Amino acid sequence: MKLIFFSYIFMFFPLKISSDFSEDLKTIVSTKDCDWECTFNYSEVTSKTIEYFPKKCEDVCAILTFNSNTDVAESELKKVFRQMHYLIGGLRFENSNITSLSFFTLLKVYDTFNFICDTFGLSIVNNSFLEDIAILQNFEFWVTSHSAYECPFQISNNTKLDTTDVCTHVRVKDWFGNRISGNSKDCVFQNLYDVLFGPLFINLENLHPDFCLTFEELLFFYEQRVIFNNIHAKYCPESKKRINKQKLCEIRNLYSLDDDCNYLFGDLVIDSFEGRYLYKLFNVNILFGSLKIQYTKLEGANFLYNLEYIASLNGNNRRGYNQFSKVQVQVSDSHPAILVRSNKYLKQLKLPNLKHVISRNKDAVVIEDNPVLFSSNMECLMYRITYATNLRVKNEACVVLFY
Repeated sequence: MKLIFFSYIFMFFPLKISSDFSEDLKTIVSTKDCDWECTFNYSEVTSKTIEYFPKKCEDVCAILTFNSNTDVAESELKKVFRQMHYLIGGLRFENSNITSLSFFTLLKVYDTFNFICDTFGLSIVNNSFLEDIAILQNFEFWVTSHSAYECPFQISNNTKLDTTDVCTHVRVKDWFGNRISGNSKDCVFQNLYDVLFGPLFINLENLHPDFCLTFEELLFFYEQRVIFNNIHAKYCPESKKRINKQKLCEIRNLYSLDDDCNYLFGDLVIDSFEGRYLYKLFNVNILFGSLKIQYTKLEGANFLYNLEYIASLNGNNRRGYNQFSKVQVQVSDSHPAILVRSNKYLKQLKLPNLKHVISRNKDAVVIEDNPVLFSSNMECLMYRITYATNLRVKNEACVVLFY
């Protein structure tokens, strides 16, 4: 049997489920040159069928199905599968009580488990107790030379499952990211692509309502200058006081804020009452939240000279109706990452070190009712908060939107 390791030319399709187990198994045996003595001839794994598993075989042909009828302890599965290092066929976890997939045995030399998956692939769906699929990081996915170069793959609707660690595995991330959805936490790298070494684009929408991003993940997106088509996410709960040796402070108000914060978490609101505390912002590099400058008597924004990055995930998702497609879609109610409004004396608004902004709102920057900020409509049209970013700026003083 000639095997071919996955490369990027392969096609990936939704999992195809057949109701005729006997025919499915015959397909595997006939196309993969299986030894019948090393073939598991049962449609599900239970305490009764597991007695017939070919325990002495290293290469096993099977469609291993773990479902609500599976009543075998995971410790027992580990013993039964001890000699199996190659699975040829399919692997399904559907509506099971399994909590972990750690019962597969890795080859000691390569620290891998080999899965010839092109016929029936991998399905992990609706397992409400499943929490650990880390073993997939050690899986090698193979297809045979006469296959259609596809490996059906799906991980979805597992309410306790955090897939982010597995998604850091390059094969899972790049090949299967778009087949991982609806879990407690899904791949944050889905739909990621690089066009001629240009910006990286990610679309995060229609995810689990509790989907969140850590500060470390947001910093990674900053370093990679990732651009989001949509980002329906919230901040993960955070108790750290330092990130990358930088001091993290939660904003309640400027009065109580420490004066040596590097990273801020929360919405930074600067209004007519905050002027005497602006010196506390001189050391701020990162803002996990939104920035509002409103109703002040300020003439400039020099106190934000060192600000490099804003990641604003403020807002909520709701169900909306698309009048063109006639279907319900997820809509984000959000605010701009930067809002500058009603500052009568503001003459200069430059953030020279700002390099990147992530915003749930399509208009990352909104500027309105700042009467002396621009001397002409042309200056307004050409305005940039910083030349290091291509932020979309919505300015009500101008006749058009500009980028």
